[in-house]
Amino acid sequence: AKVAATELQGVVEEYDRKAEKERQIRDDTTKSIKERIDANTRLGKILEEQQKAQLALADQVVRAAKAELDANKSNVDLQVAYNQALNERKGVLAQITGIQSEQKMNEVALNNELIALNKAKEASDNELLFSQKKNNAEAITDEVKKIDELQAIRDIEREKELKRLQANIVTG
Repeated sequence: AKVAATELQGVVEEYDRKAEKERQIRDDTTKSIKERIDANTRLGKILEEQQKAQLALADQVVRAAKAELDANKSNVDLQVAYNQALNERKGVLAQITGIQSEQKMNEVALNNELIALNKAKEASDNELLFSQKKNNAEAITDEVKKIDELQAIRDIEREKELKRLQANIVTG
């Protein structure tokens, strides 16, 4: 059981290494938002696998402690060792829960960042579009038509901006 536990511990450490590599990609703001979201998704899967491995290791230690205790129920040291093994298992669950919470919080933050990027792109695209329309209207030689066209563009621009601001109020 001790040999198997040490082998399984090596597997757990490998999951730690893989998870940290994905965290580095996720937190690297020079990467695209898609790359960062994908890294966070992969991190979630690694954490699930790590949880299974860590729980298997903890369960192995609990079983070994239980077997020793079953052989000598009156031994206080074995009772303590069994209770410690159970507490270690609870500790693994608490640790994994904390790590998964961090991963989920980053998922929310990345999605919010994506929403903000999309809103900024939409605003930039609209600004460019209206700038082009205004330039085209300025080229109209008939002053009355030019003024009418510029006013129509401003009305549409104002309407779009109002919708954008209302959407921001609703979605934050």
